[in-house]
Amino acid sequence: MANGKEQTEQKEPAKLLENRFGLASYLSNVWRVTTPDGVSEDDILRPEFWAHVAGKIRPCDEIIVVPDDQKFRLHLFVTDAGKQWVKVEKIGRIDFKTADAAPDASHAVKWRGPVAKWSVIRKSDGAVIRDRLESDDAAQQYARDLDRTLAA
Repeated sequence: MANGKEQTEQKEPAKLLENRFGLASYLSNVWRVTTPDGVSEDDILRPEFWAHVAGKIRPCDEIIVVPDDQKFRLHLFVTDAGKQWVKVEKIGRIDFKTADAAPDASHAVKWRGPVAKWSVIRKSDGAVIRDRLESDDAAQQYARDLDRTLAA
């Protein structure tokens, strides 16, 4: 201490070391999951849900979950993983609005995942009338045409 005054130590600003820097695609994985109808967010957050794929997942990976009907997008961060379990924390969730068919229409259009794609479904019994349509517009047109044909 000079002249009775305290000297304040100035700490050097932290600097990132090169061994803590790298491409995210090299250091961790981002997984994409498509869940079937009926799988809830609570199911997805349970460690045992991931049992069949746990061996591929490691801590710090991210998982993006979208159900077949594309009603939401769930973003997860992997905090720990074992041989038959994965612990995840939710980063965020986005819920999507879905367009409803005309109330008087007898058929509805629904996205049913990357395999069945856009489908036309009979409202009265839920039967799939046509699937594997490439776009919402194509499915809507098919449903309108079908409704017109049946009304005639």
